[in-house]
Amino acid sequence: MLAPEVRVNAVAPGWIAGEWMQRTLGDNYDRLMERRATWTPMRRNVTGEDVAETIFSLITSNPFRHRRDDRHRRRLRGYQLTPAGPMSPVR
Repeated sequence: MLAPEVRVNAVAPGWIAGEWMQRTLGDNYDRLMERRATWTPMRRNVTGEDVAETIFSLITSNPFRHRRDDRHRRRLRGYQLTPAGPMSPVR
């Protein structure tokens, strides 16, 4: 068990627009990606650049701290970030 000393942040983009999804979805790529985009708050699919920017932002805004005193720790810890927003349960 890592808690409470270690907190893990995750980046979970879901479907990433690009070559891999094109190969996976084949002829259905455009139709399924368009439909998928309508289920997200931003109405678009995440790109590789979105994921890279999210990871970079997470790393640079939350540098690792060696001090055990909680006053010196950054506050974003133990979260799952979803670039471009999660799927919306309501249509």
